[in-house]
Amino acid sequence: RHGMMAAEISDCDILIAGGMGSGAYESFKAAGLEVILTDYDSIEEAVTGYIEGKIKNLYEERTD
Repeated sequence: RHGMMAAEISDCDILIAGGMGSGAYESFKAAGLEVILTDYDSIEEAVTGYIEGKIKNLYEERTD
C-alpha cells in the first residue's frame, strides 16, 4: 500500500508532511524521497523553512 503511494509522487524529490506513520515514512525513504515531518502550520512556511535550511525533521523526535 505504501509503495503505491510513493509511486503516485515518483516525480517528487522531497515530501514535507505534518505527520505519517513509520511504515509510510520508511517506504517513501526507500523510494528515494527526502521525507520531512514538521509542525509548520502552512505549506508556505514549510517550503520557506526548507529553502532557508531552517526546517527541522521531527521524525527523529518520535517515540513510537
